[in-house]
Amino acid sequence: MKSYTSKGKERVVCADESPDLDSPGNHKSGADSFNPYDNRLIRLANLLPEAVYLTDAEGIITYVNQAGLSMFGYSSDMIVEKMSPEMFFVSRDYSRLQRNLRKCLNGTHGLAQKYTALKQNGKTFPVLVYLHPLLKNATCNGSVGLIIDTSSRKSKRDAFLTADQKIHAVLDNAPYGWILCDFQGKFIESSVSNMKGLNISDEDLVGLNICDFVDEDVRESVLRFLQKVKQEGKASGIQHIKLMNGEERSYEYKDVVVYDGEKPVAVRIFAWDITDRVRDKQALEASEARYRGVFENTGLPTVILEENLLISMVNVKFEELSGYAKNEIEEKMSLSQFIGEEAKERILRLFLDKSGDCPSEYECCIINRRGETFDMIVRFGSISSTRQMIASFTDITSLKQTETELKESREHLQQEVSLLRSSLKGCFRFGDIIGKSRVMQDVYEAIVKAAEAKANVIIYGETGTGKELVARAIHKMSSREENRFVTVNCGAIPENIIESEFFGYKKGAFTGAHADKPGYLDFADHGTLFLDEVGELSLNMQVKLLRVIDGGGFIPLGCNEIRKADVRIIAATNRNLKKLIKGRSIREDFFYRVHIIPVYLPPLRDRKEDIPLLIDHFIKTHGGPCPPITGRMMDEFLAYDWPGNVRELQNVIHRYISMRKIDFSGSPKASHSSGKVKALSLEAGNILNMMESYEKEIIEDALNRFRWNRTQAAAFLGINRKTLFIKIAKYGLNQPRYGVSKPHKK
Repeated sequence: MKSYTSKGKERVVCADESPDLDSPGNHKSGADSFNPYDNRLIRLANLLPEAVYLTDAEGIITYVNQAGLSMFGYSSDMIVEKMSPEMFFVSRDYSRLQRNLRKCLNGTHGLAQKYTALKQNGKTFPVLVYLHPLLKNATCNGSVGLIIDTSSRKSKRDAFLTADQKIHAVLDNAPYGWILCDFQGKFIESSVSNMKGLNISDEDLVGLNICDFVDEDVRESVLRFLQKVKQEGKASGIQHIKLMNGEERSYEYKDVVVYDGEKPVAVRIFAWDITDRVRDKQALEASEARYRGVFENTGLPTVILEENLLISMVNVKFEELSGYAKNEIEEKMSLSQFIGEEAKERILRLFLDKSGDCPSEYECCIINRRGETFDMIVRFGSISSTRQMIASFTDITSLKQTETELKESREHLQQEVSLLRSSLKGCFRFGDIIGKSRVMQDVYEAIVKAAEAKANVIIYGETGTGKELVARAIHKMSSREENRFVTVNCGAIPENIIESEFFGYKKGAFTGAHADKPGYLDFADHGTLFLDEVGELSLNMQVKLLRVIDGGGFIPLGCNEIRKADVRIIAATNRNLKKLIKGRSIREDFFYRVHIIPVYLPPLRDRKEDIPLLIDHFIKTHGGPCPPITGRMMDEFLAYDWPGNVRELQNVIHRYISMRKIDFSGSPKASHSSGKVKALSLEAGNILNMMESYEKEIIEDALNRFRWNRTQAAAFLGINRKTLFIKIAKYGLNQPRYGVSKPHKK
């Protein structure tokens, strides 16, 4: 324990400079080097009338009490640094004093020794010196010396006993217990009051034997151990003892032989209770074992990383992933040896960035011992109170492969859709829908887009334009094609049964309900519900369908449980729904639920260039023989406005096939005999002209029948293709531009 003079030199702390032990923070120059164990000794030394000094582990005096200064005639300012105990004794005692001091610093406890002391003024006087080692955690870090002036004592025996009592007072204040016993194990004296958990007094111990506290089968080994200590002079270790109350405690001990001169007479056993430390260690080991168990059984490849990415611990899953054994990886390999180049920089940035701004999850590739590559998600987390990080790996190789396959499939589908769209530009048929006009190409494009989407669709068009055909085409091209397409004619269902038709009913819900009946929504679950003439729905039914469209489900008649159906609604109407909203026939909220993807179908009068294709289609689908359609008939087909649209055209063709006459609905005068040709004037000498006119009409009818496909027309007429070209040039026939007709009279 040292303080400093104004010149900066170190010197010994003396009694009159000892720190104020009751005032922490005062006299800082000396107090910083005191520990609680030293403070206790210093308090006791300051109370004793005899000289007391402390040394460090090298035998240098670090403290002298006031009684010591007075005994040798020194003042505090005369004590300098690195003073040794020899300066207080005559020269003939130096070697003996040094020998005893070395024994003491080696942990050996001896009896009091007689010396001749030397005062500062040169006078000598007899003293008795008792040396004792200062132990801390089984290590000697200094000694305490007690010097008693025996010149005024009546007998040396009294002096010896006094010294022994004084040194015992020092030992009794030590933070450990000790026992003095002979080499047969008999206790001579003890101080165990400071030892936790013993619950036995020093008086009760004296006279007992150490063998009384151990099992019978180990008593001989205990006595042999005492003889070994006698020979070697000291021993140390850790012992686990079961106390009388059944409690097990752990002690760290240091055994020191006590000498009478050169003769070993007893052994002093110093013991420290380390039970709490042992239990903490065991708890830590158990915690580490539990942690290792969790670490090994996470189910994911996991590693613990040091700051430099060195792998300090791996689990079995990472062994399997990497192809290396634990002893090949731990403390030898770095994470950078396993990850692909593309992720190294990002992961290194995570370890260098201490702000916590870097993400803790990365996608990377892991390369194993066999050179195989795995796509991984690696997640990092810091381990509290350390600079380590834990990293776990999730294998996404199969997911990446699936993603790649889906991407390729998507690209392939996009190519097919693009090809389909490009082919539609010149296509005259889309499923069951016939037409190659520009407006129909727009309809085909709208069908494709509606099929790709999942939202509800509404189809606008006049009666007979083919709204149901378009709805079926959307259903067949959508993801719901494997499920049902349910058609509902909203205007044909009586109001009193419409709810049961849509939602179904339970047995006994009303008179005549003899069994459960599913509704349209049940049939269309996971499919498509086609609401034809949706403008005919009542306001009450619109409200109930709103709940279904919004995902709220429906309740069948006679049931108290809500059912839900996954349906896509395709509505159709020939009415102007916005006018119906103004007339309060259609709810505005219902309109916006169904009017999401609109598809507009043109009337037949706006795509008359499709009429020859439609006529040819209807003739083929009807089957059986059909009289030819002449050019004049085709002109009339093109001139007619077709208020009934495609359905009316289909009926006219079927009527023509069956009755051999053209009959436009509402135009009885526009009927023609199928086998007659407009009468020509029979002037004399013009029969050749009549034959040529008739031939021209037949050739023109054949060309129109096959849409001016010369090869098919020639085969139909029974002539070769070259002859047909000659006839076309002879009669000046030109291919008509369909769709250019007479202005429509409004």
